[in-house]
Amino acid sequence: MSRRLTFLLGAFEALFVIAFTIGGVLLPLSLVWLIENDPSVSWLTTFKTSVDIWFVAHGTTLTVAGGHIAGLATPTFFVHFLPLGASIGLGLFAVRIGRRLTRGLDLWPGWLSVGLVYLAVSFGLGAAARDKHIWAVTWQATYLPTLLFTSIVIAASLIRGVAIARTGEPAPRESAALNAWLERSAERVHWSVRAVWSPAWRAGTAVLTMLLGLSALVIGTLVAFNWIDVIRLYEALQVSLLGGLVLTIAQLALLPNLTIWVASWFTGVGFHIGSGSSISPLGTQTGPVPVLPILGALPIGDFAFGTIAVVVPLLATFAATILVRRHAEQVRWEFASPFSAALTLGIAIGAIAAAEGGILAALASGALGPGRLQDIGVNPWMFALVLLIEVTPVAVATAFYTAKPEADQLFKRADKLD
Repeated sequence: MSRRLTFLLGAFEALFVIAFTIGGVLLPLSLVWLIENDPSVSWLTTFKTSVDIWFVAHGTTLTVAGGHIAGLATPTFFVHFLPLGASIGLGLFAVRIGRRLTRGLDLWPGWLSVGLVYLAVSFGLGAAARDKHIWAVTWQATYLPTLLFTSIVIAASLIRGVAIARTGEPAPRESAALNAWLERSAERVHWSVRAVWSPAWRAGTAVLTMLLGLSALVIGTLVAFNWIDVIRLYEALQVSLLGGLVLTIAQLALLPNLTIWVASWFTGVGFHIGSGSSISPLGTQTGPVPVLPILGALPIGDFAFGTIAVVVPLLATFAATILVRRHAEQVRWEFASPFSAALTLGIAIGAIAAAEGGILAALASGALGPGRLQDIGVNPWMFALVLLIEVTPVAVATAFYTAKPEADQLFKRADKLD
């Protein structure tokens, strides 16, 4: 594609994503407003609510003026909480746009058009949705959606372009330049980093993936077994069928957050729904919580069961470290002894798992309501530290098998030294 077509493609795709994502929230809320119409509430309020949710999914902070909520006086508070289900959907749209831009000879026109469209629309929506009762922080509403979405588009297009360049096919100029720089840089990286990076990244990521997969399974199982409690919470809210459907969709947007919380629960760190509360396998202490039906299926632990639950990340580490053996050939060849190879690989696996876990915990946590509800989720630093402590020893011990040189490698190394 020419630069002009790339520019137009980026602009059109960005406009489509904005319209589709806001419309996906606005449509069900409009149906609720239309069918269960309260004459004192205008449709404009529904539109502003949809835009505010769109901003929150991009990481924007909302300010809620003090007043009365459900009959209770509340001070001014902030909502800064990523509904990761919605945010992941936006990220997938951005990845799709980035991959499509690689059809052109240049990527920058597409990056420019996506950024300009997002910036203009975000600025306009921020002004249109501003309300005296709830409003988005002005600078965040203008710049954060643009920075987040455009950054993902840029990263996706570059990664796809580099993959194309490495096949020998014509790639966009930016990706070809990046690929050449990466190849030059790889030659200057220390041999130990080159050898350890691939298996350590695969194993560390696999540990988190196994924890998240098991967490999702546990949530589904708990909902199935505690469906009576979940239904009672729906009934306590006294919502209509349509309102219940909208509430269910909102809970699906929060499902990835809950999955990360339960993964933290398995490590023993647990999570909290409000300051002063704690839900962990070693015990549970909660205060008033938001009335969300899915919270009725949260895991409740005691000391006896907690000691079993904490074994899960250890088993995940053992399996992940074993499974990367075929990717650790350079580790087995480059290091002088099995001890140094196992120690380096194990520490790297623990560090990567801890870093990824801390990032996920930070994304899944935030402020969702007044008072004690300004602190909801997982402590990212504690989660990362505990993951490092739990994963590293098991990874080091298992790496004695994964990084152990094979007999033919020892003979080849001896011949090389001779």
